[in-house]
Amino acid sequence: FNPRMPILRSELAFALAEGLNAASADANYADVAEGYWAKDKIGAATNAGYMIGYPSGVFKPDQPITKAEVFATIAKQIDVKYNDGVPYYKGKAMQYIPSWAYNATNEVIASGLLNSVPDTNKVINSEYLSKEQVAYLVGALKKNSTFAKGISAASASKSCCKTGVTTLKIKLLDRLSAKTSNIGDAFTAKTTQDAVVDGITFPCGSIVRG
Repeated sequence: FNPRMPILRSELAFALAEGLNAASADANYADVAEGYWAKDKIGAATNAGYMIGYPSGVFKPDQPITKAEVFATIAKQIDVKYNDGVPYYKGKAMQYIPSWAYNATNEVIASGLLNSVPDTNKVINSEYLSKEQVAYLVGALKKNSTFAKGISAASASKSCCKTGVTTLKIKLLDRLSAKTSNIGDAFTAKTTQDAVVDGITFPCGSIVRG
């Protein structure tokens, strides 16, 4: 194990599934054999929507995943405002970022998650992130609670105490299961219509955490 080597797709799946507490699931990919070391975590990460396989029915677990692809994967899990255009970090243009990944990269930069990742020069100039860097990135994602927009848990709690229960129509972003969930577990959702809490209107698509 070399923490400074580029991270593989199987290793990113493992880090996301383990770090974000995804429920175990079977990985039905032609190139992920029974007994493969990360099979359950690949299934968990894809079942939770953190990663996807290829249209041909393979996952390519031993393929290094580019920095741009990592940022696109992380950006799916957050919701922050970001600037358009070529991504800049620490005053320097991010290298090896194709135009399709500009928005995702800018969102990850705006989130501040990269501030926890070691070796800024390699973050900017390398095509790949290392296993160590991704571990820091996923760790920062796991413990960060500042990405909720719209209705926050605190606002909802305050509203309930003052005016009674506020009913929200939501679409869950996390997979919940009676077999694997416990009281106290967190979930994330988006509102499917405008909601009014304490006289404040939060638009459809606001992030709800509970």
